[in-house]
Amino acid sequence: MDVSVLFAAIAVADLEVGLAWYADLFGRAPDMPVNESESMWRCSDSAWLYVLRDAERAGSSIVTICVPDLDAVMAEFAGRGISRVPVEQVTASARKATYIDPDGNRVAVIEVRQDERAA
Repeated sequence: MDVSVLFAAIAVADLEVGLAWYADLFGRAPDMPVNESESMWRCSDSAWLYVLRDAERAGSSIVTICVPDLDAVMAEFAGRGISRVPVEQVTASARKATYIDPDGNRVAVIEVRQDERAA
């Protein structure tokens, strides 16, 4: 499989509340308001997260975002009013923090460091 772009969806019941929370998470307004029911943030050259109004599916989305420095990202989030969450040690070289939006969707932020033994 050759993937050129990935779109990940987050379903919310109240679009305005959801968009406000994700604007705080990303530190900016959506990069692309698609229509009256969804908006998208560009996460990288080939990855987009979109938030859409879908009350039936709201609260059951799970997304994981890999970052180079988990502590820095958590500090950014805290500076934008998103409460700190516990950090879980997943493996010897991976840590993650799982944030929960107002609908109960889970956004995990994970840092995977190069194993020092492999260096």
